[in-house]
Amino acid sequence: MALSVELAQQHGHVAGEAEVVIKGLAQRTGDRIAGAGALDAISAGLCLGGGI
Repeated sequence: MALSVELAQQHGHVAGEAEVVIKGLAQRTGDRIAGAGALDAISAGLCLGGGI
């Protein structure tokens, strides 16, 4: 999942779009806890990286 986020960022997608994609993946797989953890990791990464 992290690789998908990196690719989305490289192609200029905004963070909101990445969050929507991850939420959709989490819902489809039923793994909401991992999805929430990924969102937290992205949020932390965006803060550390100065955002998109």
